[in-house]
Amino acid sequence: MKSRNLAERVHVILCSTAFSILGIIHLVEVWRTLVREAKILAASRGSSVSRMLAEELEKLIRRDREYEAARERALKRLEEGYDLGWLSPQSRDELHER
Repeated sequence: MKSRNLAERVHVILCSTAFSILGIIHLVEVWRTLVREAKILAASRGSSVSRMLAEELEKLIRRDREYEAARERALKRLEEGYDLGWLSPQSRDELHER
Protein backbone atom coordinates (compact mmCIF):
# COMPACT_ATOMS: atom_id res chain seq x y z
CA MET A 1 0.00 0.00 0.00
CA LYS A 2 2.89 2.35 0.74
CA SER A 3 4.33 1.76 -2.71
CA ARG A 4 0.95 2.65 -4.22
CA ASN A 5 0.87 5.92 -2.28
CA LEU A 6 4.40 6.63 -3.43
CA ALA A 7 3.49 5.81 -7.03
CA GLU A 8 0.43 8.06 -6.81
CA ARG A 9 2.49 10.88 -5.38
CA VAL A 10 5.13 10.48 -8.08
CA HIS A 11 2.36 10.45 -10.70
CA VAL A 12 0.84 13.64 -9.27
CA ILE A 13 4.22 15.34 -9.18
CA LEU A 14 5.02 14.32 -12.76
CA CYS A 15 1.61 15.44 -14.02
CA SER A 16 1.76 18.75 -12.22
CA THR A 17 5.29 19.29 -13.50
CA ALA A 18 4.20 18.47 -17.04
CA PHE A 19 1.27 20.88 -16.77
CA SER A 20 3.60 23.53 -15.37
CA ILE A 21 6.04 23.05 -18.23
CA LEU A 22 3.22 23.16 -20.79
CA GLY A 23 1.92 26.32 -19.15
CA ILE A 24 5.35 27.91 -19.33
CA ILE A 25 5.74 26.91 -22.98
CA HIS A 26 2.34 28.42 -23.75
CA LEU A 27 3.24 31.58 -21.85
CA VAL A 28 6.52 31.91 -23.76
CA GLU A 29 4.68 31.51 -27.08
CA VAL A 30 2.09 34.11 -26.08
CA TRP A 31 4.91 36.43 -25.00
CA ARG A 32 6.73 35.98 -28.32
CA THR A 33 3.56 36.77 -30.25
CA LEU A 34 2.85 39.79 -28.08
CA VAL A 35 6.38 41.14 -28.46
CA ARG A 36 6.29 40.60 -32.23
CA GLU A 37 2.98 42.48 -32.51
CA ALA A 38 4.25 45.24 -30.22
CA LYS A 39 7.33 45.71 -32.43
CA ILE A 40 5.15 45.96 -35.52
CA LEU A 41 2.85 48.48 -33.83
CA ALA A 42 5.78 50.55 -32.58
CA ALA A 43 7.38 50.60 -36.03
CA SER A 44 4.10 51.68 -37.63
CA ARG A 45 3.94 54.58 -35.15
CA GLY A 46 7.58 55.50 -35.64
CA SER A 47 8.32 54.62 -32.02
CA SER A 48 9.90 51.85 -29.98
CA VAL A 49 8.34 49.23 -27.74
CA SER A 50 10.08 50.81 -24.76
CA ARG A 51 8.71 54.24 -25.59
CA MET A 52 5.19 52.87 -26.12
CA LEU A 53 5.33 51.05 -22.78
CA ALA A 54 6.57 54.19 -21.05
CA GLU A 55 3.75 56.27 -22.58
CA GLU A 56 1.10 53.73 -21.57
CA LEU A 57 2.47 53.54 -18.03
CA GLU A 58 2.45 57.35 -17.83
CA LYS A 59 -1.22 57.34 -18.93
CA LEU A 60 -2.14 54.73 -16.32
CA ILE A 61 -0.37 56.63 -13.56
CA ARG A 62 -1.93 59.95 -14.63
CA ARG A 63 -5.43 58.41 -14.74
CA ASP A 64 -4.94 56.84 -11.34
CA ARG A 65 -3.78 60.14 -9.83
CA GLU A 66 -6.70 62.01 -11.43
CA TYR A 67 -9.13 59.42 -10.12
CA GLU A 68 -7.72 59.66 -6.59
CA ALA A 69 -7.84 63.48 -6.69
CA ALA A 70 -11.47 63.42 -7.89
CA ARG A 71 -12.33 60.88 -5.21
CA GLU A 72 -10.78 63.05 -2.51
CA ARG A 73 -12.68 66.12 -3.77
CA ALA A 74 -15.95 64.19 -3.79
CA LEU A 75 -15.39 62.87 -0.26
CA LYS A 76 -14.55 66.38 0.94
CA ARG A 77 -17.78 67.73 -0.60
CA LEU A 78 -19.74 64.96 1.09
CA GLU A 79 -18.17 65.77 4.46
CA GLU A 80 -18.89 69.48 4.09
CA GLY A 81 -22.39 68.95 2.75
CA TYR A 82 -24.47 71.38 0.73
CA ASP A 83 -26.47 74.36 1.94
CA LEU A 84 -29.90 73.77 0.48
CA GLY A 85 -31.41 76.77 2.27
CA TRP A 86 -33.73 74.60 4.34
CA LEU A 87 -34.85 75.96 7.68
CA SER A 88 -36.35 73.63 10.23
CA PRO A 89 -39.96 74.42 11.15
CA GLN A 90 -40.56 76.16 14.47
CA SER A 91 -43.41 73.87 15.45
CA ARG A 92 -45.19 70.71 14.43
CA ASP A 93 -48.18 72.73 13.20
CA GLU A 94 -45.91 74.82 10.95
CA LEU A 95 -44.49 71.59 9.53
CA HIS A 96 -47.97 70.39 8.49
CA GLU A 97 -49.16 73.73 7.05
CA ARG A 98 -49.56 73.81 3.32
